[in-house]
Amino acid sequence: MIDKKMKDKDIGKKFAKDLKQVQDQYIDYPYPLRNPEDEKTRIILVGNFYLGEINHWVFGGKESFQDNFRILVAGAGTGDAVICYAEQLKNTNAEIVYLDFSKASMAIAQERAKIRGLKNIKWVNDSILNIPNLKLGTFDYINCIGVLHHLESPELGLKILKDSLSTKGGMDLMVYAHYGRTGVYHIQKLMQMVNNGVTSRTEEVKNGWAVMTSLPATNWYNLGSNSPSDHILFGVCPSKCVNSL
Repeated sequence: MIDKKMKDKDIGKKFAKDLKQVQDQYIDYPYPLRNPEDEKTRIILVGNFYLGEINHWVFGGKESFQDNFRILVAGAGTGDAVICYAEQLKNTNAEIVYLDFSKASMAIAQERAKIRGLKNIKWVNDSILNIPNLKLGTFDYINCIGVLHHLESPELGLKILKDSLSTKGGMDLMVYAHYGRTGVYHIQKLMQMVNNGVTSRTEEVKNGWAVMTSLPATNWYNLGSNSPSDHILFGVCPSKCVNSL
């Protein structure tokens, strides 16, 4: 649990780094895999990226997105959410803040934005746990998908995001769930066995692909790949956000 005596100004100092193993992975392998050239022919749009759905669930259909609306994508990766929000809001005075600790992922996202001519994105290469030191202000909407559980302190990461919300703001959060990811955990255990003693990340990936391409269609991982999205959209005030989890 979070130390209640810890002051906000001390948060970023105490938890200055995310898990190094996770960070190294996303530097070597930006995720998700994206080719910026694809921006010339398509845009990725799913439910939690669509302003109409956000307006419905978070703001009760009353948000115009015209009054300096601010979005934070925390753990933005190669930019799917950032690009989609920025494209929909490009004719407004809204600002989308990209935040991620992987420079390689951010470079891909920046190239995607450049191809689309998007100018409403603020780029920040840093950690969620360092937000208190970044002076980013507050946000009307925060997207944080598949990130919090990778932090040294997920509870602290959530508190920091909650504290970054405006009084009317809401979040879209997703963390890994035990039952929904049973097949994934099976594969992770198998990979640990296959790569026991292997020190090269390249060799680990090679071994991983060999295993993945040999799985039968009835494997739990393959069956789970067709399951519904496991994120949920919170339209709540900051205090209720933590309690809802």
